[in-house]
Amino acid sequence: SGSMTGSTSLHTTAPQRVVGRYDRGAEGATLVCVGGLHANEPAGIEAATRVLERLDHAAPPSWRGRLVALAGNVRGLARRDPDLRYVDTDLNRMWRPADVDAVLRSPLEILDDERREQRELAEALQELLRDDGPALLVDMHTVSAPSPPFAFVEDSLSARAVAQALHVPIVLGFEEELHGLLADWVTNVHGRPSIVVEAGQHLDPRSVDVHEAALWVLLDAMGMCPLDSVAHRIHPRQVLAGASDGRGGRVYDIRHRCVVRDESFAVEPTLDAFDRIAMDRTVVARESGRPVLAPMSGLLFMPNRQSIRRPKDDGFFVVRRVGRTGQ
Repeated sequence: SGSMTGSTSLHTTAPQRVVGRYDRGAEGATLVCVGGLHANEPAGIEAATRVLERLDHAAPPSWRGRLVALAGNVRGLARRDPDLRYVDTDLNRMWRPADVDAVLRSPLEILDDERREQRELAEALQELLRDDGPALLVDMHTVSAPSPPFAFVEDSLSARAVAQALHVPIVLGFEEELHGLLADWVTNVHGRPSIVVEAGQHLDPRSVDVHEAALWVLLDAMGMCPLDSVAHRIHPRQVLAGASDGRGGRVYDIRHRCVVRDESFAVEPTLDAFDRIAMDRTVVARESGRPVLAPMSGLLFMPNRQSIRRPKDDGFFVVRRVGRTGQ
């Protein structure tokens, strides 16, 4: 039946919950991609729209399974505010199973913006993940500071195998530092592997290219659409390798999370993701007029350069490379 693609660009109309789907009725895996879970991260939706349009146009004969693209925070995205990560609550910290169950049972009128989003998204995902066949969730994000792309996975063999196909840096240990992630709910409640792809900076057009390349590689890895069955201007593996800056396939482990305590929190302008930092020596940020020193030695990860920083947000992380003694 081809796909029902949503808007071609987020800058013209607000997205609908279902951005589009491509399903020709051929048995196979289900790939569900969610973009825009944070309202200032539209790149995943733009990328999914491109992939759906290319599939519609190319109709690859070897296609199997179904691709479904969902928008995460529709109400937030509709505001088109590059500084707005969420309206009331961070939509990627709300997915503890008991909390989701409570939202699914609540009367709609008592729910705030993000809880309404969560309810609609949870219902859509439950519907898609109900079948027995193989399925994968890819949750597509971007970051506020310059960074190569990377993937987070729970340390399960199936999730790691899929992530390794992307040949971008892989980060483990997220679920120990952050709770209530959408990917955790899909894995823990629905028993499905999930992968979070962070493509680069929020408004960098290359982040859309990286997400698009990642989707093509995942469709190939899941046996849904061989990479060579659609013509690519630049080969998706080349896009991912180029963006990964020589770190492709390396595995890192999160060792520490620094939390924002005050809105004055600001990461030092000279530091970027994966820069080496030294315990008690490197000034990573300043807050309330005081320096925030590196709590341990390692590599700086996901420094928060959002223009609006709220208490309890992530300030930065420290990661170390796994399987090597050096960094």
